[in-house]
Amino acid sequence: MIPRNKVLNVVFAFLLAILVAGCSDAASSPSLRASESSDSSITEAYEDGATTGTAESNDANKEAPKLAAPEKMVYTADVSLSTREFDEASKELDAKLEAAGAIIFGDSTQQTDWSDHPQRTRQLTIRVASEGLKDLVKSVSEISSVTVKSSNVHASDRTKEYNDSESRIQLLKQEYDFYEQTLKETTDPDTRLKYTDRMFELLDEIKGLENTKSEIDKDVAYSVMDITLSEDTALSDQDGSAGLWQEIQDAFVMIPANIAAAFGYLLLFFIRILPLLVFAGIIAGIVIAIVRHRKARRPKQDKPVSSEPADDTSANEISNSAPPSDKPKTPGGPRNPLDRD
Repeated sequence: MIPRNKVLNVVFAFLLAILVAGCSDAASSPSLRASESSDSSITEAYEDGATTGTAESNDANKEAPKLAAPEKMVYTADVSLSTREFDEASKELDAKLEAAGAIIFGDSTQQTDWSDHPQRTRQLTIRVASEGLKDLVKSVSEISSVTVKSSNVHASDRTKEYNDSESRIQLLKQEYDFYEQTLKETTDPDTRLKYTDRMFELLDEIKGLENTKSEIDKDVAYSVMDITLSEDTALSDQDGSAGLWQEIQDAFVMIPANIAAAFGYLLLFFIRILPLLVFAGIIAGIVIAIVRHRKARRPKQDKPVSSEPADDTSANEISNSAPPSDKPKTPGGPRNPLDRD
């Protein structure tokens, strides 16, 4: 049986623990509530400030609307002219370009001789004030000696590219200013080096965007125009006045030139194969020398004595010249029918 005093002590200890826990909760809850209320008030204040700032910014934008950038339209043109009077048309073209104040960036003349009718072609690249481009295209197309003409004017809108470059430049400048201000406040060498490298990168990017804007402004102010003036000598034969007789005359006139060209090609061919001929001659000389050397070293042989019998005619002559023999004829020998008994 548990003593009564011990039971009472346990009960009192349990009640004391409950009272202590209640006091601690009462003491800690006000500070927690204060902290939570403080955080919520800061958040609400930040949000209220951001909202208020945004509303004020919107009101300011409504009061002072941002002006849209002007359009950046770039115009280019290409004109192709064909004439039978090349020199006169070229002089007239130069006069029209000078009158329009055009700036010539490229001017070249080439001649083609691959056909029966040699032709000259002049190509020009110019810049002219954009407001006078269409008038110049019309003026050039009205050259008196031009027989065939074609012209095209192209337009390109580069407004978005220009505005995007400008917006990007503003953002990069803000970032550059931030790093520049931070460098004044920090002394850490690694941080300063990192920020300095980034600032140089920003400057290079800003410079590239500024060049893009300058190119667009130049293209907008001065348009590029390509002009091609071709000489077409075949146009003079379109009326059929030359006919077959003219072609025959041209063929006879070209005979000396064709002969000279043929000799020239032969000479060129001989010059090109000359090293091969020299090499072949050297090889042939070596072979001939070797063959002669071998023949010279071969021993000479004596002619064999002929063992054939003498000619029949010589034998008969020898027998006829011999003196008659005194020997009696043999009874069984042949008998001459002229001999007498």
